[in-house]
Amino acid sequence: MEQGEFAGYDGLGLAELVRGGQVTARELAQAAIATADALEPELEALVEVFHEDIEKMPQDLKPEGAFGGVPFIIKDCVLMMEGKPVLNGSRLCVGMTAPYDTELMTRFRQAGVTVVGLSKCPEFGYCATTEPVVSSPVHNPWKRGHSPGGSSGGSAAAVSAGYVPIAHGNDGGGSIRIPASCCGLGGLKPTRGRNPLGPDLGEALFGMSCEGILSRTVRDTAMMLECTGRPGVGDPYEISRPEGGFFRNLDKSPGRLRVAVAPTPSWAPPPEPEVATAVKKVASQLEALGHSVAEAEPVFDADRLSEAISAAWVVGETAWIKATAAAAGRQPGPDTLERVMWNVYREGIKLNAVETLQTVLAGFNAACRSVAPFFQSYDVLLTPTVAKTPRPHGEIDQNADLSAREWWDVLFAYIPYTPLFNVTGQPAISLPLGMGREGVPIGVQLAAGFGREDLLLRLARQLEEALPWRGRHPGVSAWSRSD
Repeated sequence: MEQGEFAGYDGLGLAELVRGGQVTARELAQAAIATADALEPELEALVEVFHEDIEKMPQDLKPEGAFGGVPFIIKDCVLMMEGKPVLNGSRLCVGMTAPYDTELMTRFRQAGVTVVGLSKCPEFGYCATTEPVVSSPVHNPWKRGHSPGGSSGGSAAAVSAGYVPIAHGNDGGGSIRIPASCCGLGGLKPTRGRNPLGPDLGEALFGMSCEGILSRTVRDTAMMLECTGRPGVGDPYEISRPEGGFFRNLDKSPGRLRVAVAPTPSWAPPPEPEVATAVKKVASQLEALGHSVAEAEPVFDADRLSEAISAAWVVGETAWIKATAAAAGRQPGPDTLERVMWNVYREGIKLNAVETLQTVLAGFNAACRSVAPFFQSYDVLLTPTVAKTPRPHGEIDQNADLSAREWWDVLFAYIPYTPLFNVTGQPAISLPLGMGREGVPIGVQLAAGFGREDLLLRLARQLEEALPWRGRHPGVSAWSRSD
């Protein structure tokens, strides 16, 4: 299968070809690797391509599952695949390998995917770009020399460029939605507890961190959530699933929704004008589709929440670095950590536990109690995903000499709209419904009430049909190489 032909299908489309005997899983994997090999010199999205694994695949392998035989990439962060590198974007982890599959990796295998590579992330996932010192910056396929976003930037670049139709990502402050916006993809942050983090974690970052995928079609996002979105044994939460699941009712109308629109949310710095314009255009389209649309936004103490989020990241990262250092047999320090992370770690080990936990837990609770009632009056909130179009490499520098709070303030200026829903636990999705003047994608964010991924996905499907994005492709991609 040629690269351009391979890239023309979404994940479910490729799985259908495998089931029909038109192509084998091994042939699809070979096409994915050929695409990655051709484009990696320009994009540098991957830690490793699994050439040997694909060479060993049986010719007649017929994987079961909704995504049987579909090439897939996993992010080098949190999720582990037995025997594969565990780098976490850090020099501290060089040489580490995964001793077993995490629960979500098992779910991906059950869905039938063929893992063909491992994507880059920034150091320990705490950045809105993907420019790790341990390797090299990932380039945005739409504009080389610019960021694909973070922390799932490697996965986003790979899907956007056509290496694979879907890839793993995770989201502790926007890390699926931010790169989805930067790279012209769909990116859903599920409800807290929807996808498992086990066996090593019950929750991460005080519940902010969630697992998911990046995709080019809404139906792939819905079906993968169908495959993975249930608790693991021993998980601390069990989130009720909608009747009929996430995929079966995808094409049913969501009904006339009450949509709140915040093109320039008051809790954060204003977005670039073209970002706000993209949000307003989507609002107009929603109104044309028959939804009730009004400018409104939740009210909460943004300063208190920002302080709580910054503290939560310090605690989470410090604990992660300590555990990793023990496993790697290395010491955290300026030779093994980038400067921001070294400063975060040094601040973290000095924290007063009682005061810090009070700051985080009380701040998070206050935000949840303030925001949740808003979604009794409105079904969906529409905002920008990020405040700015993709940034040049080096503008957001995790190797700068900044304190933990200074670093959070740098990130917040760029990604002020996504972290709120990591704190409240609500589902939120970024959709590539705008294009900037310089030919780069602009995502918009839709958030719904707790547990309502089904509503978001049906609305996303409606927008995908009204404002299709699938025919837009970046300059560095399988499509450009096949023209």
